[in-house]
Amino acid sequence: MKKAWVLALAALLALPLVVPTNVNAADPAPALEGPGVKSAVVFNNGEKLTLEEKTTIKGGRVFVPLRELTEKFGLHLKYDAATNTAYILDKEDATLAKAEKGESMNLFRNDVKLETIVDTNAENKAFVSAVDFAEALGRYYYEDTLSNSLYMFDDAAPMKDGEYVAVGLASRGWVPQVNLTVKGGKIESVVYNEYNAEGNGKKTDEAYNTSWQAKYPEVILSEKIDTLQSDLVAKQDPNKVDVTTGATGTHQSFVALTKKAMAQAKAASVSKAVNFDYKDGKYVVVGLTDSRGWTPQVDMEVKDGKIISVEYTALNDKGESKRLDGAGYVTNWKNKYEGVDPVAIIAEREAQLIKTQDPNMVDVATGATGWGDDLKLFTVGALNQARMSDIEVTEGSTIYVFHGEPTAKSAYYIQLLALAKDNKIVDVDYVEYQTGSDLAKPHNPTYIQNWANKTPDVLQGRNQLDIKEEMQNFLLNNKTVEGIDTITGASNWRKGIVELGPKAVKMIEK
Repeated sequence: MKKAWVLALAALLALPLVVPTNVNAADPAPALEGPGVKSAVVFNNGEKLTLEEKTTIKGGRVFVPLRELTEKFGLHLKYDAATNTAYILDKEDATLAKAEKGESMNLFRNDVKLETIVDTNAENKAFVSAVDFAEALGRYYYEDTLSNSLYMFDDAAPMKDGEYVAVGLASRGWVPQVNLTVKGGKIESVVYNEYNAEGNGKKTDEAYNTSWQAKYPEVILSEKIDTLQSDLVAKQDPNKVDVTTGATGTHQSFVALTKKAMAQAKAASVSKAVNFDYKDGKYVVVGLTDSRGWTPQVDMEVKDGKIISVEYTALNDKGESKRLDGAGYVTNWKNKYEGVDPVAIIAEREAQLIKTQDPNMVDVATGATGWGDDLKLFTVGALNQARMSDIEVTEGSTIYVFHGEPTAKSAYYIQLLALAKDNKIVDVDYVEYQTGSDLAKPHNPTYIQNWANKTPDVLQGRNQLDIKEEMQNFLLNNKTVEGIDTITGASNWRKGIVELGPKAVKMIEK
């Protein structure tokens, strides 16, 4: 294995410590929760917020503590018990809007009622969807699965130059899409359209426009879309784009997707985890086997730095695929949820991933949530690890990535990458990801330095990265984890390699 990045990082560690803005140097190994729990970290314009209440997850959405987060944003929360209504207020002495008591809690932003579900925990504390909270505050929202972080930005937050794509869910056979170009920190151009299964856009689809003109003879759809686009470039603010008469649905979709693309651009300016320059190769990503014996798997291919194909499924111990109705899984699903096709839903998510090139832009809040969550978690981790790892992908090789359980609550999740060729493992790389950090532990100079400072007597002058390299080389050379020493100072990394190494050997070296 090449050690170029190891040597470079070791040299960096000899320099005065520089703390990234979103890494807490005083907390090198915080107690964290595992995947799926979503005890996420919230960032406001790139600044990490400290919350006493943990976030939770329901139905594919992350829920944040309403009162605590409202106060963190410098706003005021008032509650009217008579109508079971909570108010997020700019001014503490604001007059409360009238509300009627319903079956669930009402939520207002100043005098505007929000169509937002408010959830309460056992202590009767209120939680709201993070994306809805951001929308209520007029913030741009981006959720990073890699670092388990929720980013919220205001209009002043900078955008990173680049091309960004946001894709909505299909409606009546049409999939809305925004392509946004940012240059010099400003929106240089935007293209909006809605596409059918054949790839035809509404703007130029003859049959659709004939039907449209019959319904709205005075409204030309293509001109309305052009107006939306030019208005956004001129005003640089999707909230100020004029509502176009006769195309309100298009306007709403345009604004919503533009905000998502802008949030992605803002997140890219503050987080190293938001990166779309992927390592070419064929990928097989293997998840954790669930209690019913299903092991999630994502097969993916990257060419010229872009994802060109992706397919999610889960396999049982017989090798049967959920997607192909193994063990009658899809049939049972359809019998239980009439009219819901999980294969069609995940196929739409896969198409979103290919179009946006960002797993975090995949919408999983509606239907087949577990499948969608797996697709996001496994692809974002695999792509990041392969990009950061010192592996040389050659023709005919395959990048396998094995997902594991967190170790000692110090990792959000762990991964072992094994590069394979001709049914042989030719290279390996092990990483751990932490909530709130945009770099995996081995690639995070702050983490490594803090670890060295904390345990100098244990390490006795050794480098943690060299210890990890020794364990990886043992697995690579012996094709077993039996005999790997209990490494003082890196016992959790050893535990992860011991857990995942046999899975790699069993799957690859048949």
